[in-house]
Amino acid sequence: MTPAADAGCSPAGGQQSSTPPTGAGTSVGSGGWGWSEWNASVSLSLSGQSGGLLKKPRTRCRFSEYVVGATVIGGDIYDHESLVAAFKQVDVVISAVGHHGPHDLEDGQLRIVAAIKEAGNVRRFVPSEYGCDVEQAARSAAVLEPARSILLAKVRVRDAVRAAGIPHTFICSYWAHGFVLPRLGDPHVDGPPATKATVFGDDATRAIFVHEADKAALTVRAVDDPRALDKILYVRPAANTCSLAHLVRLWEDKTGRALDKYYMPEEELVARIRDSPLPLNFQLAMVHATVVAGVCDQTVDAEAGGVEATDLYPDVNYVTVDDFLDGLKEGITVN
Repeated sequence: MTPAADAGCSPAGGQQSSTPPTGAGTSVGSGGWGWSEWNASVSLSLSGQSGGLLKKPRTRCRFSEYVVGATVIGGDIYDHESLVAAFKQVDVVISAVGHHGPHDLEDGQLRIVAAIKEAGNVRRFVPSEYGCDVEQAARSAAVLEPARSILLAKVRVRDAVRAAGIPHTFICSYWAHGFVLPRLGDPHVDGPPATKATVFGDDATRAIFVHEADKAALTVRAVDDPRALDKILYVRPAANTCSLAHLVRLWEDKTGRALDKYYMPEEELVARIRDSPLPLNFQLAMVHATVVAGVCDQTVDAEAGGVEATDLYPDVNYVTVDDFLDGLKEGITVN
């Protein structure tokens, strides 16, 4: 990989390939420690080359501090010429730009697409997705606003990438460990419950959880894998597939403490989505999409370009839900 440009911020790890990437890429980031730094760290460990394009200059020192050895490439997502100049220095672009809504998301990603097209040398682009398959999810009438608008914006970005003829890989890695597991699936709270837990859905509806480290490691491997070229890569480790209800029971087993469980009815969840501000309403809408629309029970459609990460990379040793909760239990005191 030529230094990679990462447009965004997030974590990566897991068992890595015995064959290192061949070029350099950049991770385009929006600031703060997260997805960009994880991608850059894993890229460095695999190929020895990585770069970070940061749209907020004040994040430069922080990025360099956490990703020692990475080259910081100055740029601004809202400055087309600076993006083009940055992308001409790399051959892989991994985007992890955040957003505050569908317009912000689509506008930022389309700016990256336009700059990549003009630069003309990028051999692989990974747009900022890393959730469910947005095209499958958008076809479900059960997906509610504001999740629907954000998913449709990501669909339009996919359409633009394909129309521009940009070599790409779309990553579907569903729920991130670091966000949902400490909350046991409840976006209302900031950490594990002490006495009470809200449960969404039942055991018939499953979610998929992928550690940020594994997500980034797979992303970095995929950008140099011809089998993932112009494909949708689904990351669905079997050990990390379970219901949100099971998460609560698993935490009870690990702590030895029974929780007072409130099973939220769908009608109340819909009302909470309607009455909550961003980003909570989006997070709750994605919980609803998981337990009602079944967006984590998507199929890998080979005819539509779908490939399964566990098939392509059987050597990956994923951080499991069980492992993560064990670490969480060791790191906190449950009152």
